[in-house]
Formats: sequence, C-alpha cells, structure tokens
Amino acid sequence: MASCVLRGTERISKGKKRCCANYRTIGLKCYPCIGSFGIECMQKCPEGFYGVQCAEVCSCTKCNKTTGDCFNKTITSSEEPHSNSESIVRSTIIGVGLLLGAVVIITLLLLYVMNRKLKIKNGLYQEEKENCNDENSPYYSSIEDHAYRE
Repeated sequence: MASCVLRGTERISKGKKRCCANYRTIGLKCYPCIGSFGIECMQKCPEGFYGVQCAEVCSCTKCNKTTGDCFNKTITSSEEPHSNSESIVRSTIIGVGLLLGAVVIITLLLLYVMNRKLKIKNGLYQEEKENCNDENSPYYSSIEDHAYRE
C-alpha cells in the first residue's frame, strides 16, 4: 500500500492529488459523499441508511438515500401537502365532474322547456278542435249553410 498523507480531505499519493475515501471530486475540490460512500462515492448507501457518508439511519424500510424521506410511508393531508401530480389529477376529476353536471342540467332544462312548449301547443290545438263542435263558435257550420254542387 502506498504511503498517504492526509491534508484536509485530500490525499496525496505518489505525488497525485485526489479526494480521500467518502469524498468526491467536484471541480478541483473534495466534497463529502451524500447518499453514497467509498472512493469518489461510487457505492450507494445500504438499505436502511442515508445522508452524509451513509451515517444516518432511516426511520422506515426504504428511504431516499440522500434525504432519508420514506418511500412506503402513508402520507396524510395534515403531514405534507399533496404532490403536484396528485393535485393535477384531483383538479382534472373535479373539472370533468362539474362539466358533466352542467351538461346534464342543461339537457334536463331543454327537455323541460321543449315538453312545456309541446303541451302548450297541443293544449291550444285541442281547444280549437273543441270550439269547432261548439254551436256558438264562429268555426261551427252546419250542412244547411253549405250549398252542394251536384
């Protein structure tokens, strides 16, 4: 094994600079591994661990390796706001429901108006027919009033 002198987070080995284990090179600087470990942070944290150099223990079976957020946790509305995709789906369902409700109401209203107009029209037509059989009606005529052509 080559001799190594640590300077902060850098390791000098055979005249070459590189980051120590559990640090990664970004630009020309070394930064601690988050969600991973090892040389240049090549290995992901094992299940149940997360954070800087995988030193934190997850509070659930599966968690985000960087933040520790649980994947299989049931979220209630009081704990966290709903995600953006859930909000979009909910808004879409509500919008479609309102649109369908409006279409049903307008259709029922049109059917009511058309039915009412039809009843009124049929009612007046019946009234006129009844007046034709009334002797006092101007529409009444007897056979004697008409001259027949032979």
